[in-house]
Amino acid sequence: ILTITVNNAVSNSELISFIQKKTKHRKAKILDNKYLLLRCSAHILNLIVREGLVEMDETIVKVRKFVRYVRSSPQRQSTFKICVEKEKVDFKSQLCLDVPTRWNYTYIMLEKAEKYQKAFERLEEDDPNFLMTIREEAKEEGNDRHEVAWGMDDVDWEKIRIFSKFLKIFYDATLRFSGANYVTSNSFFLELMSIHDTIELEHEKDSYLLRKMADYMKNKFEKYWGNFDNMNHLLYVGLVLDP
Repeated sequence: ILTITVNNAVSNSELISFIQKKTKHRKAKILDNKYLLLRCSAHILNLIVREGLVEMDETIVKVRKFVRYVRSSPQRQSTFKICVEKEKVDFKSQLCLDVPTRWNYTYIMLEKAEKYQKAFERLEEDDPNFLMTIREEAKEEGNDRHEVAWGMDDVDWEKIRIFSKFLKIFYDATLRFSGANYVTSNSFFLELMSIHDTIELEHEKDSYLLRKMADYMKNKFEKYWGNFDNMNHLLYVGLVLDP
């Protein structure tokens, strides 16, 4: 066994330590099993991006409530479809509701909802129950704050476009890390450099919107990938031997 890829659960680290101790005196080992533990890159990337999403939490909540409202009944879906037709929105994909534990679904939700901006704006005008229902739900959840306007204005939609464009880089990297039908270890280092450069670029920009998000992500990135000596060195071997 060359490596075992796991996420960051404490029990997994304990398992690797147990294996290393049990095989301590065996000859058929590679580098004394020093590099047996390989932390899942997709899992670490998930932690990094989720840290950044904290900064845009209010925007996500708004979009999530919009999407949940439309998807909650066939009648509402039909009303929304009429709004789409009225506004001549040329996008056929269905709205997606995200999963709190998987950030990539949050990206997909934002990316699809943004395409239906005009339809949502029409829904606010044509369906009197739309925003009223969302406000009532917020009260029941204890999230209703007077300063929050549950409607979406042009600034909100522009924020979603900016966030979606930024998150797409990480979404694509996650897909490449998670490939099941091809080797992925050889792409790790190049993806890592791309992710690092993306975060650094936004961290140094004047854009307040993405800079704060990049700050959170940079701190998480440094924790796991900031020191190359702390990474599994066999990944570098995979990079060098990539044919």
